Amino acid sequence: MEKTIVRFIELLREGGVGISLSEGEDALKGLAAFGVEDSEKVYTILRATLLKNEDQKNVFDLVWRICFQREPVFKTTARPRTEACDGGRDGEAGTAGMSPMARRFYGLLRDGNGNEAAKLIEEKMREDTLKELSAAEMAEQLKISLGWFMADYALKQNNDENGKTLLNDLDQYLHLCCERQRLAHLGEKGIEEAVTEVNCSEKDFSALSESQVRLMEKQVARLGKKLAGRYSYRLKPAKYGIPDMREAMAETAKRGHLPAEMKHLDKKKDRPDLVILCDISGSMGVYSSFCLQLVCAMERYFRSVRSFLFIDNIVETTLSFKNGSAAEAIAAAMDKAYPKRTGRSKEQCTTTGVSDYGKAMEAFHRKYSDALTEKTTVIIVGDAKTNWFPPKPEEIRAIRERSSKLLWFNPEPASRWGKEDSAADLYIPFCDAMIECRNLNQLEKAMMQV
Repeated sequence: MEKTIVRFIELLREGGVGISLSEGEDALKGLAAFGVEDSEKVYTILRATLLKNEDQKNVFDLVWRICFQREPVFKTTARPRTEACDGGRDGEAGTAGMSPMARRFYGLLRDGNGNEAAKLIEEKMREDTLKELSAAEMAEQLKISLGWFMADYALKQNNDENGKTLLNDLDQYLHLCCERQRLAHLGEKGIEEAVTEVNCSEKDFSALSESQVRLMEKQVARLGKKLAGRYSYRLKPAKYGIPDMREAMAETAKRGHLPAEMKHLDKKKDRPDLVILCDISGSMGVYSSFCLQLVCAMERYFRSVRSFLFIDNIVETTLSFKNGSAAEAIAAAMDKAYPKRTGRSKEQCTTTGVSDYGKAMEAFHRKYSDALTEKTTVIIVGDAKTNWFPPKPEEIRAIRERSSKLLWFNPEPASRWGKEDSAADLYIPFCDAMIECRNLNQLEKAMMQV
């Protein structure tokens, strides 16, 4: 059992769950005290000792299934019906045009016959054509062959709440079966693939699914609160506080005796002004969105924050959090700066729809040069791809000269910087750092340098 627990902890770490040696020891002590006969009790002990963040529950549950569960078991709260049927009745809402398989599947759902529906899923899974697909692709293909979406539509049309409950339970069972078949087919390679897939902290922002995006938004908010506690301090003269020993020793060396009055120092929070410039063209939008969300969560760390969105023009954005979350406010601001349907104008962040860093930075100097002072930290979020327009590195140099620090967060792999239309190599000399930044772990490390 100890080997299984060690393997369990190793896989959790691969999935991005931080577990210390002492926490691993606590898990083993808990199991030694309460036994390992009851699987539910083992699950509770391991979750209590090893899982610190509920957002990582999906990773924990996946690794639990890999290490402790052999085969998925179908369970449902839906009630079976007394009258059985072979399929959708003619004239029933939403059943027109159903294939024979879809009628059969819908009939099982309408009867509340979950066990037979689960057997039908298992029967379809034995087809050899599914084995080379990923778990997600396998689930999608099975749903198509079962007529899943037609059955779901018919249940909604007939307001069949019991059938919809059963379908949701079957959906979970279907994904568990696909996951198990994928793992069985690929072995260790499949386990590594599955654990990596759910590790959102190491996953490229642009590759996140909808559910992972929502999960990531929570993690970004939590990370922002954590980073906001990292105030830097500097000492200043004060009436009370820490004795200024350097001043005292200087006075003693000068006069030959201790000063008549001891001077003191006190801590003062040294919070920078922040200016953040985000490229929101094409796939850059998702990276800029998460970076802005983190900045919003860290707002109390900065004395002031001004945010700008650009493509080939640049506009200052105002974020309103009155009617929703930070993610919704940022999405609304981006849509206002670059509405996809209404085209482009000088009042928005583009007139061409194509990134032009040189032109955008030039516009920033022309319109918003007052935002830069000797206390300003500037963050530029962008891939530095100029689409062969003049890169104008002198504009980046001017920004650095007028600010305290310039950091560039680049989602492109460092190996591509300066290749093709990337002007990263021209901009790097004028940056305090250009940092590869395309997932949560990299974003956290980048913000530590602000």
